[in-house]
Amino acid sequence: MNELFQLLDNSFQVSWDPETLTKDFPVFTAESYTIIQKSDGSAHWQYFKAHQIFFSRNFHLIYVKECQDIMSYLSGLQTRCRSEADRSKLLETFIHHDLHPTNITLVKVDPGSNVNLHYDRSRKSSINIGLKNSHAGITNVWDGEKVPEGDLIGPDNKKYSYQMRDGEAYILNTDQPHSVSCVPGNTSTRYIVSYSL
Repeated sequence: MNELFQLLDNSFQVSWDPETLTKDFPVFTAESYTIIQKSDGSAHWQYFKAHQIFFSRNFHLIYVKECQDIMSYLSGLQTRCRSEADRSKLLETFIHHDLHPTNITLVKVDPGSNVNLHYDRSRKSSINIGLKNSHAGITNVWDGEKVPEGDLIGPDNKKYSYQMRDGEAYILNTDQPHSVSCVPGNTSTRYIVSYSL
């Protein structure tokens, strides 16, 4: 059974556009893995320069209705996943998780950018949902033990990949080394919901 990622659903729809919603977000750049959370509660992007990826901050405080849409979808998805007979450890993590809007983050990747190889230090897994132009990246995940120094992966780590589409929800083991490769010729900004488990 795949403990790296799993497609859970392909029916997510919202009436709002993430690009329009976030176009005025200020950007704060992080040189390290420190989370930047503005004390005034304002929504903003945090850009992780080393990995070329943007994460929204304080989204749940400002965009309550949008988060309710996401929470409603995740709750229904969780209920459907509980009826699965053959469940991976990843799926078990999701179905036993208490959903909370503070775990919702929007993720943005600029056209032509690759998200460099990394593993997440603040979470073990996530539900990633394609919002807009999500097909513009291919997610790569490596199995096996992380190589503690250097490149994170060694010759014994095998790569597995998937290409998300808008409306699809994947559960991803973010504790494993992973990256996102830009689809050649892509000129669109990629937006996904990433819900931390």
